[in-house]
Amino acid sequence: MPNNINAASRVWILLNNTRGYQADKGAFSSWCKLFSVNGPDQNYNYISVANKLGLVYEELQSIREHLKESNFNEEIFTPTFRKLESAISPQILHAKWVNVSQYLTEDVFTSLGYCSQILPNEETEISEGDFAGISELINELEQLLATDTIPKSLTKLIERHIAVIREAMANYTILGASALKQAVSNALGEIVVESDALEENKDSPVVKKYGSLWKKVSFVADGALKAEKLVLLGTRVAKALEQIL
Repeated sequence: MPNNINAASRVWILLNNTRGYQADKGAFSSWCKLFSVNGPDQNYNYISVANKLGLVYEELQSIREHLKESNFNEEIFTPTFRKLESAISPQILHAKWVNVSQYLTEDVFTSLGYCSQILPNEETEISEGDFAGISELINELEQLLATDTIPKSLTKLIERHIAVIREAMANYTILGASALKQAVSNALGEIVVESDALEENKDSPVVKKYGSLWKKVSFVADGALKAEKLVLLGTRVAKALEQIL
């Protein structure tokens, strides 16, 4: 297992979990298993799997860019990236898993492992305790939402942000802590837009819990990311929420 945590190590770990998948099983159902996708219907599942494969593709491009910036010869790794891009292609979702696994050869895992070692160690692993803490706050917030009488616009905002946070946690194995960072960054704009309504309801238990949730998510992301210490999201979110709440 790679020692550094970066895009290459995440892709290595993710795809390494498919070792042992049955060759005659469907590719789509196998990806659903890997990504823990089990939505209300097949359309939702197909869209979710395609989106997650798209995120893996973006991670592969990120690895390529880092290799270029580090002055490594891209041609050395081109065969690996071609195989990986073929493996995650949505075009073979209806095929058997063997049509995917044929590209996940030992040389691919060796190359990914090598890339993970030569690229920087970008972050520290987020603990299960931190994820459990976020999940607990979400559960408490949802319970408060069921009984609180805040304006409907705020309810919709909070429900949407709960979904955003859950999606970020689900994408952690692909994107790492940057999934949480992006969720926080995107939410900040909406928080500012709804600042008047939030301030008017700042004494509401649900709004207070909502603020606690975003502070927790942002500080967890800050604690994991190594390269972003000059612009700490946790501090920015805390200041934004203090001004509003």
